[in-house]
Amino acid sequence: MKSRAFVLFELVIALSILTTVLVFSQQWWLRHQRTQQLQNDVHAAEVMLNAIDRFWLTEQRRPNDLPELINKGYVTELWQPWPEPWQLSYNNGLLRLAIQAPSTNQARALAHHLTGADVSARDELRLHVWQPLPLVLNQRFLQRVADPAHPEYQQMETHLDLNGNAIRNVSRVDADIFNGTSVYADLAEIKQLRSDSTETIELVSDNAIIGGFNVKQLLTEFAALQQSWQQCVASGGCR
Repeated sequence: MKSRAFVLFELVIALSILTTVLVFSQQWWLRHQRTQQLQNDVHAAEVMLNAIDRFWLTEQRRPNDLPELINKGYVTELWQPWPEPWQLSYNNGLLRLAIQAPSTNQARALAHHLTGADVSARDELRLHVWQPLPLVLNQRFLQRVADPAHPEYQQMETHLDLNGNAIRNVSRVDADIFNGTSVYADLAEIKQLRSDSTETIELVSDNAIIGGFNVKQLLTEFAALQQSWQQCVASGGCR
């Protein structure tokens, strides 16, 4: 009888140890699965964010919706961590993606591992993509650095409308035709000038025609008349 009781006791101990091992193994496996899923989600999120960045830079615009990334071949599938759809919004160069999370903890767990991500007051996971810097520079500045391999970068394919704004601090302007209401310049070299009204302190010109008269020819004739007058005065015949 004692032998049977001892065997039963050993069996209970063995079952208790086995149960403990199974419980800890299950917890370890669940933690491993959660960690693996988190790593997969982080990787998939980074792939999608990089695809948006490449789309924006290549297409010269932000995507209208996420399926457009698939349609144009930037990704094969979208990262969808939860059933709710992604919501896109844009403001001042920042594209925001928001998706409703089942709980605050799940949203925060992902946001903690994604650069620039945060969680809204409504438990939304929010991701952010800034407008690519090259596009920002192209939009804000007219400055270009000469590239001998690509001379087309220094050429305009359309008219430049400054909407009434001024062009300032220009060292030199080369133009075939200039139409404007006013010009302020310390020095201007002009081959042909047509103007309804011109005010100048000093005007130097090789050939000027005013009112149909050639100014250079008139000055030559005036100089000849002046020389004849002086000769006449010198001979005492003109008074």
